[in-house]
Amino acid sequence: MHADPVLRKRAVVLLLAAALIGAAAIRWGLPWLELARLRQPGMQRTICISFLCVIIAVALATIMSGRRVTGLGRRTVELQEFPPPGIKLLHDVRRMTGPRAVYLGRGYVIIGWTLVVLALTLLGLGSYALAVLWPR
Repeated sequence: MHADPVLRKRAVVLLLAAALIGAAAIRWGLPWLELARLRQPGMQRTICISFLCVIIAVALATIMSGRRVTGLGRRTVELQEFPPPGIKLLHDVRRMTGPRAVYLGRGYVIIGWTLVVLALTLLGLGSYALAVLWPR
């Protein structure tokens, strides 16, 4: 199966955009946050809320990815072929059928559910850390 060039270009653009946004946040956001924390006593609540928003965004993205991977695994097991018909690929893949495809599909289901569980754990630990760090 051959890769979809449009999907590949879109993935590269999204990766570059995320890298630029992350670099800008690190370059300008973190020094501002550190200065604001030192100069303004009530800023710790804002930092905690920002921390919670980042954790929620990462956890939701991970949950959506885990569900997508799980769905791909279920379709692979059901149809006993990988990749399932109609799926767009980022890179070239050899078609698998039969027991190897089922084995791969079950692995995808396990990986997908692991991602969901880890994201929920991140939400729980982040909420606990927020409760501990919240200014009193």
